[in-house]
Amino acid sequence: MRPYMRVFYSILVLLVGVGWGAIALAGCGTSGNRTTVDSRSVQVGRATSVGAEITMQPGNLEVRGGAAYLLDARFTYRPAAWKPAINYRVSRGRGYLVVRQPRLQSVTNGTNTWDVRLSDRVPIDLAVTSGPGNAGLNLRSLALHVLTLSAGPGNVTVDAGSPSLTKLELSAGPGNLSVRLTGPWQHNVVATIQGGIGNTTLYLPSGIGVRVTVQGGGFVTAPNFSQQEGAYVNAEFGHSKFVVRVALTAGIGNVVLNGG
Repeated sequence: MRPYMRVFYSILVLLVGVGWGAIALAGCGTSGNRTTVDSRSVQVGRATSVGAEITMQPGNLEVRGGAAYLLDARFTYRPAAWKPAINYRVSRGRGYLVVRQPRLQSVTNGTNTWDVRLSDRVPIDLAVTSGPGNAGLNLRSLALHVLTLSAGPGNVTVDAGSPSLTKLELSAGPGNLSVRLTGPWQHNVVATIQGGIGNTTLYLPSGIGVRVTVQGGGFVTAPNFSQQEGAYVNAEFGHSKFVVRVALTAGIGNVVLNGG
């Protein structure tokens, strides 16, 4: 890459990180002076597995395990029209949880912060959609099977190292992206990751084969990997019974592959 392009990429990534790290909600439309803090819980009932959907508008989102119930959540928002709707039903042993925030045309002086905790004890497939803002998902303790994440502009951090994970599909907008795939897996794992403008860092496991394909992006740093047939592979690849396969499409920014 030419030197002037390196400078361009570095400046662009810096602007993205700074700009979305301090997101402000502004505009002309719905407003309100009172901030609501709302704590909500949902019991799992007779479900032996759960499919959960979380949809949040612009703001900062944290999702983690450790809930006493299926869902323990704390929502801080303004205006009142942003009150999240929660629906849960059980059908033939499968629970269906939907947490969804209304989409408003515009917001003045808005506040929107979610702290969502989920149960570690029930197998779960999780789909998360977040608007502009920062998102942090620490899902290592969950009995997580499938994770789908669609994140808007902002910095995104995901720990998807749950021992039961089999599939990850992630799409992120502009901002820095960090994904930890370091579970003690005794099965194959498939991950598809689409990054935006910003740096992308993947933390990958050792003791199991890893194969990563990278399209787009700037510089790729992968100290513990070798290149084989257009992919980055670790020393265990081709020798271990199970493989973690990652297909990464990066935007403008550098890519770092750690571990392996």
